[in-house]
Amino acid sequence: MLHTNSYCYNSMYLPKVKDSEDQFELRFPVPGFDKSDIQIKVKDNYLFINGENEEDKFEKTYELSDAINKEKISAEVNKGILKLTLPKHTPEYKEITIN
Repeated sequence: MLHTNSYCYNSMYLPKVKDSEDQFELRFPVPGFDKSDIQIKVKDNYLFINGENEEDKFEKTYELSDAINKEKISAEVNKGILKLTLPKHTPEYKEITIN
């Protein structure tokens, strides 16, 4: 569901990924980074995360599957942890009539 290409000056910025029934949750340690130091963008099927402050920087790119609802991705920074929530689309079922 998620594929990554990452470039980090410091390997501490590797995420912990939690996959639940309705969403993915990514948590990155980003000590020393304020929310104003981090930029997150979605374009096509890619999620771009960049962080830069006076001491360090990192770049991450994730290829997102079609199962992720890109319009509802959210992010927050709290106590040095960047948390991204990537909701999954709710599967739609179509009833098939048997002839």
